[in-house]
Amino acid sequence: MSEKANKTETAETSKPAEIGGASLSGLSRPSGLSKTDSPIATAIFAREAVRDGIARVYRALGRELPPKASLLELLSDMQLREFIGDDDRLRDLEFVRVLGMNAEHKRKVKRTHAQLAADTCTSFLETVEAKLEGRAVQSRSCDISEAETRRAYIDVYLEEAGWDVLENDGVALPGKACVEIKVEGMPNNTGEGFCDYVLYGRDLKPLAVIEAKKTSVGPEKGRQQVKLYGECLEKKYGYTPILYYTNGYQIWCIDGFYPSRQIRAFHTVDELERLIQKRNRKSLKGIDLKINRDIAGRDYQITAVTKICEKLSDKKRAGLLVMATGTGKTRTVISLVDVLSRQNWVTNVLFLADRTPLVKQAHDAFKDLLPDYPLSVISDAALRGSANARISFSTYQTMINKIDGVEKEFTAGRFDLIVVDEAHRSVFNKYGAIFKYFDALLVGLTATPRGEVNKNTYSIFQCESDIPDFDYSMEQGF
Repeated sequence: MSEKANKTETAETSKPAEIGGASLSGLSRPSGLSKTDSPIATAIFAREAVRDGIARVYRALGRELPPKASLLELLSDMQLREFIGDDDRLRDLEFVRVLGMNAEHKRKVKRTHAQLAADTCTSFLETVEAKLEGRAVQSRSCDISEAETRRAYIDVYLEEAGWDVLENDGVALPGKACVEIKVEGMPNNTGEGFCDYVLYGRDLKPLAVIEAKKTSVGPEKGRQQVKLYGECLEKKYGYTPILYYTNGYQIWCIDGFYPSRQIRAFHTVDELERLIQKRNRKSLKGIDLKINRDIAGRDYQITAVTKICEKLSDKKRAGLLVMATGTGKTRTVISLVDVLSRQNWVTNVLFLADRTPLVKQAHDAFKDLLPDYPLSVISDAALRGSANARISFSTYQTMINKIDGVEKEFTAGRFDLIVVDEAHRSVFNKYGAIFKYFDALLVGLTATPRGEVNKNTYSIFQCESDIPDFDYSMEQGF
């Protein structure tokens, strides 16, 4: 389908396709989108119908659907996931969520994508109905071709990150997601290969390569292939782009610094540029970190900062500080942010807390100790500041709404570091979607004594043998 035809589709404002069973929404199953069905309206409708189905599950489980809960938040609920019991179906619902969000923000929605969302939603509602009535549920088939995977899933996730995906093969344009791009130097008979996608920077230099495999195989099948493409491009451009390999359901990233990791969403143009630039960062081990003692001058605070820096230098992406109330947790993490910023490890930081007063206290402390850093309290209109602030502060609920709501503002790579104040298990159970969504380093702060920190928290912050990276009690301080 041409781009011109696609733009005509997204301009339609007529009715959505009907979705769901009569017992759930009074609507009939669609046999296909008609010419009068708007893809944008259908995508939004499918997203809301999924939410209606989840509400039915909540009622059956004796739970009340939180009125302000986003679909991202609901799909992360462990009790709901156990009820659905099918990882493939959950990933399909994630596709409906993202497509609906794209539609909300007036991004282009292809008719084929809208139809898939409608069919996925219908299947989900029928499954909910069957389970609640105790009937057998048919296994869901997810074996679609590589080309269909690309069209149905990967395009949508690229569009979520602001990429315009070109329709024509072999066309390279600045700032676009281009398909079937030829590379030379491959170890085969022709010496040629064709990248499924190349994401180009504004200067028409490649920022990333994506290798797509069909949904029925693991994404790791594409790991070696995309590395070969990266080597070909490195010979031509003098650097290796960011490498992604995916089966449409799972996305894995090789950024050239950290080990391969699974991510929730693709990066934007600016975020890819920042990832490539940060490959030149120096190790933080065995160097003078130039810790500002006016920020954190006590020996144990300096030790805490050093411990986290050493862990990050060992290619770990998370750390946990256990420090009793009154020992200067906030000063310590401000010092850490200062060091990581000056050493070119982080540019944008997000500080999260579960209550507005804690967010305000953190903001005031950062403002006092790092007066040259632009700050913004996302959850407080009076302290909102610039959208490009280096350090942002928010409650968990506000941030959920900013990544999965009408006011969506933040893409997955927006922050390089997330600081989690009072990192307790309940936070991750309820708002775990935040930490899965953002591709960022993660540092947790808690005053909870080491023995009372649960295993889940230790696991999230990559602490082996249930031992925090730094532990300092009130007794040690006095």
